Amino acid sequence: MPDLRDTVFAAAQRAALALTRLTRETAGGQPLPPPEVMMSRRNRCQVASVLVSMALSGLLAAACTSSRGAPAQGRSEKQELVSSFLRELNQASPGDPVLDDLAPENRGRVTSPVLLKSRQPVYPETLRLERKQGQVLVGAVIERDGSVGETRVLLSSGETAFDLAAVDAVRGRLFRPSTLNGSPVRVVLIATVSFNLQ
Repeated sequence: MPDLRDTVFAAAQRAALALTRLTRETAGGQPLPPPEVMMSRRNRCQVASVLVSMALSGLLAAACTSSRGAPAQGRSEKQELVSSFLRELNQASPGDPVLDDLAPENRGRVTSPVLLKSRQPVYPETLRLERKQGQVLVGAVIERDGSVGETRVLLSSGETAFDLAAVDAVRGRLFRPSTLNGSPVRVVLIATVSFNLQ
């Protein structure tokens, strides 16, 4: 039966070999030497454990990623931001509630809004020239007429220009409104607006 260290090393060596094939040295474009050349027998176990840790971290990070690409931790932070936003909206106007059409208690009762018109975000020119990228989480209210009402940055990109452009893009959307028992209702809209250079 193989020693556990040898098994771990073999797995790490295969992972390192795969990375070696993908990675090139910047000088001359030559491939990196195979892992067994880069590592002496003395430090193989240490290197293997680091590589396995890195591989497991990557696997765990991938497993904790939601279908929308947000880490699980970010998703719960997002959920808390949405809950807080909804609470604030409903405390400000208790007689005119804003619903979450995706909440379990509303499934089957509240229809989801349908996007009819969208506005693409305008990439701020100064940030484009600086080659900056960002992502903004915007909360808004889809009103009974399908227009976008109150709009707020829930999670900033760290760049005011991105935040303003994201809010403007979300405000420019138009929806077929959500309904409850056939009557239009106000619902929350959570939008992630990304600014990526191509």
